[in-house]
Amino acid sequence: FDFLEIPLLIKYKEMDKKVGIHVVSGVGTNLMIDNEVFLYHKGEKVNLGETVRLNKFNFTGSLGVGFEYNLNYNWSLSLEPTFRYFLNSINTSSSTKTHPYYFGVYSGMNIYF
Repeated sequence: FDFLEIPLLIKYKEMDKKVGIHVVSGVGTNLMIDNEVFLYHKGEKVNLGETVRLNKFNFTGSLGVGFEYNLNYNWSLSLEPTFRYFLNSINTSSSTKTHPYYFGVYSGMNIYF
């Protein structure tokens, strides 16, 4: 499955430090943009179609702790381990509720204007 996530995050961080720590929390809206199932057998990839009864619109909760190293007043490097959990079930079946979760480590360079 491929999702496009539109996050709304709140970040609390300690200011004016060379190395900063911040807490990130929020919610996200996930739009399913691809739903394909493949079978790999003896080096061949066979498209089996798509998984049925999946919600195309989902919500996630997010919680993370970030580390930021300030290079100067306008530039910094960041590393942010984050946990995300689907708040609603991704499937529409009433008998089985599935709430996936994932853990990611995001890194980047920040520019402040």
